[in-house]
Amino acid sequence: MNRPIILFVDDEDRNTVRYREQLLSLGQVAHLNSADKALGYFGDDEKLKHLSLVVLDLAMYTGQSMSEKDTGYGRITGEALRKTLRRRWRGPVIVLSNSPDEVIRRMVEDDGDVFRRKPLTTPIELRELAEACLAANRP
Repeated sequence: MNRPIILFVDDEDRNTVRYREQLLSLGQVAHLNSADKALGYFGDDEKLKHLSLVVLDLAMYTGQSMSEKDTGYGRITGEALRKTLRRRWRGPVIVLSNSPDEVIRRMVEDDGDVFRRKPLTTPIELRELAEACLAANRP
């Protein structure tokens, strides 16, 4: 059986390494550190077909592919990415962010996705949450 593919999208490489290391016990972890790279991945049907889980940061630089206005000047780039992804893929998404924005949290959760605050979520807690999401999504 193939190991799950977990896509971790966050422009903070150094600050997220412990989260990514914990996810390695669950499957292959691909790290994309820009909105442009994420949009390229989301546009590839072959990659999406094999994707098992997405962990997505909320605040990222917009890059070349997205409008700063549409992303709150980077404050909600991850939300714009999540909406783009949702038009093409229905697997589990965990939004992991420093933002305490309750409106964004409700939007994420109303779509059936998971929202967690980075400072309040340990790498082990993220791994446990990811494991539960993967188990719930198995055929």
